[in-house]
Amino acid sequence: MTALASAYRAPSTALFPRSAPAVAAATPSVGLRALTVYGVLLALGLQGNLPSLMRGTGAPGAVLMVLAHLPLYVAAARLGVAPFRDGPVRALAALVAALVPSLLWSEHPLDGAIKLAAIGTAIAWAALLSAWPGLVADVVRAGLAGCAASAVGAAAGLGFLPVPSSSFSLSVLFAAGIHWRATASAERLAARAGRSFALVALIGLVFMSTFRAPTIGALLVLGFFALRSREARVALAIAAIAGAVFFSVEGPRRAPSYAATVERNDLVGRYESISDDRLSGRGDIWAGILADASTSPRWLFVGGGLGDVDFIVAAANPGVMSFNLRGERVLSPHNLFLEVLIGAGIPGALALLWWLGSLASRLGSHPLDAGLLACTVVMCGSNVPLLDIGGGALFVALLCAHLGRREPIWRRGPLDDEAPRV
Repeated sequence: MTALASAYRAPSTALFPRSAPAVAAATPSVGLRALTVYGVLLALGLQGNLPSLMRGTGAPGAVLMVLAHLPLYVAAARLGVAPFRDGPVRALAALVAALVPSLLWSEHPLDGAIKLAAIGTAIAWAALLSAWPGLVADVVRAGLAGCAASAVGAAAGLGFLPVPSSSFSLSVLFAAGIHWRATASAERLAARAGRSFALVALIGLVFMSTFRAPTIGALLVLGFFALRSREARVALAIAAIAGAVFFSVEGPRRAPSYAATVERNDLVGRYESISDDRLSGRGDIWAGILADASTSPRWLFVGGGLGDVDFIVAAANPGVMSFNLRGERVLSPHNLFLEVLIGAGIPGALALLWWLGSLASRLGSHPLDAGLLACTVVMCGSNVPLLDIGGGALFVALLCAHLGRREPIWRRGPLDDEAPRV
């Protein structure tokens, strides 16, 4: 823990160094910190808009995406192969390697390449955050500042400011937990109160998004963090009281059959429908996919191509409401495991399990680690965070960099549970 905390203080200067510095001797330069702020604000501004633009416009949108993230990619590439010493980052690279061949037989290779770009962004973020743990503090500051500016803008009626998505708010929550845990010390009362307020605000942003899985994931993070953190315990208590007051004031309503029919600003209706809407229709989508899998289609073994996943899912669910992309029906599986299985078959699914296993094998004794991993599993089971080039890529990278600095459990001694790998 001492070695990890020292990463926030030791000197360093290079903006794009050619190799990763030792953790105990590295503090990010001003240029790297500025790049981090840019990346965080870019993730806030994307909110799914750039991927939609890329899929709608084709190559021009893809070029725009690459140019927008180019500084991040360049900074990570200059580190060479050093970041791949970390097991989770290496496992992510293996997942990309398992998914790339599926582009060869895909009917929509550009759509698949766009999805792979999100995983590449997660790897780039993980490389930088692993080499310079001090950048996590800048993620927290930039993320909180962005969320605050968006809240003020919404209150002032400034519609051009983006509203933080649930995945972006989760990214800031991940970063806050990791940073505040690593720098834990005797803080003044005002600082502790500020941290509790920030945690409550982040939970509130996720709740206000009305997406139920991220809300459950955020509460898991806060709940596990509260086992060791006084600030998290205060935040959890405030969040519980606020939630109880809100639902008691609003009163119960009759939940509709599908939450998709409820307006996003109807918070009570969205959360009350969780018991009878089959996970916003996800249960029906998954049932259709499993029924298709029972016929042993080609995608079950070698994958149907990452770019074709949404088309395959739509074809397997002819009676489910879908979207239109370039004149064809598309439907997301809303499940990362199914996304990878359909896209790259059994090899891809094994690579994804390797990545999750590499994370689980590096859990430490601090409960926050388990909370972060539990939230990630919930998100992967209800959506496709690895393919979200904005907030999803960022919180995946934060988890990989945080746990990747630790040896797997079978290589640790009895006294080095929290010791970072050197």
